[in-house]
Amino acid sequence: MSAFPQFPILALLVTLVLGTTQAQLRAAAPIAPSNLKVTPIGANSFQLEWKDESLDETGWEIRTSLGNAVPTRFDRITAANVGGKVVIFGGYLPGVTINFQVAAYNGTSGSEQFGLSPIVKGKALSPARFQPPTTLKVLGFNDGEVLLTWLDKSTVELGYEVEMKAGNAASYSLLGTTNPGTTFNITIGDLTPSTLYSFRVRGLTTSQVSTTPYIYSSYTNEVSFTTKPFQAPTNLVAKALGDSTIGLTWNDESSIETGYDVEFREVGQTVTDGGSIAANSKSVNINDLVIGVPYEFRVRASKGALKSEFTPYVSLKIDDRFTSSLNPAIFFETPFNYPVLTTRPESVTSVTVTGLPAGLSYDSATKTISGSATVEGVRIAKITAFYGSSYSVQRDLMLRIVRPPKAPLIALSYTPQVLTVRRSVKLSVNGRFSDPDTLSAQRVTTTLGSFDMILYPLATPLTVKNFLAYVNGKRYTDCFFHRSLPDFVLQGGGFKQSTKSGFTSVVKLPPVLNEPGVSNLRGTIAMAKLPDLPNSATSEFFVNVNDNSENLNAQNSGFTVFGRVPTTGMAVVDAINALPRRTYSLSLAGVSQSFSDIPINSVTPSPVIIPTQLVKMISIAPAPILSYQVTSQNPSVATAVLSKTDFIIAGIAKGTTTVTVTAIDLDGQTTSQVIPVTVN
Repeated sequence: MSAFPQFPILALLVTLVLGTTQAQLRAAAPIAPSNLKVTPIGANSFQLEWKDESLDETGWEIRTSLGNAVPTRFDRITAANVGGKVVIFGGYLPGVTINFQVAAYNGTSGSEQFGLSPIVKGKALSPARFQPPTTLKVLGFNDGEVLLTWLDKSTVELGYEVEMKAGNAASYSLLGTTNPGTTFNITIGDLTPSTLYSFRVRGLTTSQVSTTPYIYSSYTNEVSFTTKPFQAPTNLVAKALGDSTIGLTWNDESSIETGYDVEFREVGQTVTDGGSIAANSKSVNINDLVIGVPYEFRVRASKGALKSEFTPYVSLKIDDRFTSSLNPAIFFETPFNYPVLTTRPESVTSVTVTGLPAGLSYDSATKTISGSATVEGVRIAKITAFYGSSYSVQRDLMLRIVRPPKAPLIALSYTPQVLTVRRSVKLSVNGRFSDPDTLSAQRVTTTLGSFDMILYPLATPLTVKNFLAYVNGKRYTDCFFHRSLPDFVLQGGGFKQSTKSGFTSVVKLPPVLNEPGVSNLRGTIAMAKLPDLPNSATSEFFVNVNDNSENLNAQNSGFTVFGRVPTTGMAVVDAINALPRRTYSLSLAGVSQSFSDIPINSVTPSPVIIPTQLVKMISIAPAPILSYQVTSQNPSVATAVLSKTDFIIAGIAKGTTTVTVTAIDLDGQTTSQVIPVTVN
């Protein structure tokens, strides 16, 4: 934490220039600010506030004058997007009325162009005398830091001087000078912990006498405070991260540390190992540890030779475990080969597996599960590794079995049809075909086209139920895709934009339990969640634009895949993912938040967000699992016309023909039935 800022007081003493200049307004000048408000705050100071109406200003100009004179330049602000400033004049102006004008200017064309506000008048205050500040208080809130507050009794101060001394020092030293009106939560930093400090404050203003430029008020009461001790880190936690690594995390409680000392040792030993890491760190990984050996760890803050207390020791050892994934990807009626891998395989005497689904078996000689699952949905098996006769490790093997895309199946065959000329028969496609790999589907209509989502209600029932709750509640309407990383993911479902409500967050349901196990392959849909919180998914989801299985299947306990986008729909997803991206700050519930990588439907995204260029979800609604086509091989004998789920075969002339009924699934795969037709 830095020391109390020192503001050169002479920088605040500027001379009021009175006169007249002609402002040259040009056609391309920035739009003038509106709602200029002038508030007197002293005998020589005013608070100016205005509304920025321009998008192209490069700065601002404060203009002032007396009487009927045209305001001229008094001060400049060389920054855009400003809406206020404190104006301080050199010397008293009690009761004097001053004209103020604010101009937005742009000097990029080589000649400055201005947009001028209307003139607003302000009358300086007329104080009776220079009142000193009172009721100085001090509060310690961090090691090495205190807060000062006092009461402002004056309306003419140019600022306040803050003085401090340490311990029993004979005299005070000037820390710095504040702006006028500053009285609350003044931070004094970079102090020594566990040390007595004393403080006092006085006001200063101009005297109008060149030999004595300032007048000082009397001092406030003196206050003393002993700073807090050097704060040690808290809540030290150890977690096994791999075969030889333990990760440490803690809370940073100090504001002055320049680093952290980390120590560890085997339990029962006195010799420690470790080192130092940077200030403000909250975690570190300890590598090259030995499986099965208990270690203890502690951390303290440091600042040169100054040290905080150590945290209490925390102990942990890296246990034996299975190193093969406990959520392997598996597909229905598809060859599956899963070697059961463990730490210290040379010490494993045997491995047992129970509860495997039909179609899979375990070979104890090769320690491999193999076969083809003949059931789908969630299946949990138990695997146990024995290290000798008295020690074993048991885990659940979670198998989420989904069907790979295949063509529709014939559920019920049509019978041959016999009819007469000018007679017809009405048949239906209902119940004649099925598509077992698509039990539930939703169609996402966006401002750049639509794509389908085939969901996995049997493999990830909790996640699909959670997703459909948002869909059925219309909570995704007006959502925009807020994160697009090329060749990685396209993410949405968290934030909305509408003309009526502006930018808002999706109203969240309770987080859903993580259901990892289906692989994050290209085209799959997964739930987004918070870092290091596996069960934190709510409304946000993403489409894997690439094969991200190597990364996302294991990260954060695995990302739950709960569906997929058919190949035909990925053209729309890829088009959104290929759009230019931009970082914007958006106001949500009055709080500004930064969003990076928002896809923008424009060749050149604007520096200011334009809502019509966002890619939004217009609706998400159930998609038909199958669509149909009906054709006659010889329409001169019999015609076939499809209407919704029914079709009519009409006899035209005597003879024979065939009518073909084709079912088309969301992947574009087809299966047909041929109906023999005889017309008598």
